[in-house]
Amino acid sequence: LSGVDKALMFTNDNQNIKQWNLARDNAISSFHKFLKHQPQFINYDEVLIKWIKAMPLQHDEQESEKNIKFLLEVLQNQSEKVLGQNNSNLPKVLRILCKVYDTKFASESDMETIKVVIKNIFLNENYQGLVKTSIGEANSELQEKMKELYKCFTSNN
Repeated sequence: LSGVDKALMFTNDNQNIKQWNLARDNAISSFHKFLKHQPQFINYDEVLIKWIKAMPLQHDEQESEKNIKFLLEVLQNQSEKVLGQNNSNLPKVLRILCKVYDTKFASESDMETIKVVIKNIFLNENYQGLVKTSIGEANSELQEKMKELYKCFTSNN
């Protein structure tokens, strides 16, 4: 795992950007594989947080679909671990889900679940401050998408 951590610290060399991006996605995906297939050999909670902080994958569509599917499974079965103490990871999780929503980085079969999770977060009065934080921490392109989703999901409830 320390090798994966180190791999994520490297920056691209502006020469092989595509290869670097794919390698970064594969490093992130290795966290997912440890969490899913070898949880007894790792500090699960620590690796889970590192994985969430590194997400989403942005270039490897097939690996992204697997990672998003697993994120949804963990959200359903261990939401308190994913969301963290005082829901401190909720802004990041919301940004991940909004970023992959309606893209090729999440499978069609997971799209409805992603929509429901995003909508439930947006509609939960207890999360409104965290929703604002999440939108505020997003880049401008993602902010626009999140604002549109917010309008769409909160006006049609």
